[in-house]
Amino acid sequence: TVTIKDDDAIPSMTLLVGSLNLNEDVGTTSTNVTVRLSAVSGKDVTATLTISGIATRDGDYTISETTIFIPAESSQTGSVTLTAIGDTFNELDETVTIDIDTVINATESGLQRRTVTILNDDAIPTVALSVDPITIGEDQGITVSNVTATLSAPSGRDITVTLIKTGT
Repeated sequence: TVTIKDDDAIPSMTLLVGSLNLNEDVGTTSTNVTVRLSAVSGKDVTATLTISGIATRDGDYTISETTIFIPAESSQTGSVTLTAIGDTFNELDETVTIDIDTVINATESGLQRRTVTILNDDAIPTVALSVDPITIGEDQGITVSNVTATLSAPSGRDITVTLIKTGT
């Protein structure tokens, strides 16, 4: 009887992201999220990803899968796709943080975390003021006039309008 002992080291795994910045176009922009093994494994390797950050899944981005599978003796890499979803909403840049959560048949090469920033491309809305009524007078019994600020488009940021009064 001959016994063959597998003395190959368990491969280590690193996390790579094709682009750390995605433009939030009205269309979509994508990047690959890849796990790379230090060597081809004789066993199936699975990496489960955890996604966090201030961007919201299915609102600001999509990810094709959160589990990456690398079949035994086939490759040193496996990938999924992270895609930014375009909108017309002025907002701050948003982040998607990707971590390797669990690994089967490999080891994580230290803490593997990457942050992708989705860059806002929408213009800051303009403000228009209206006054109703335009004229008020003590003798007419109208002493209140409403000033309304209207944005040209919705905004994901707080908008402050400071009014300055002039006249007598």
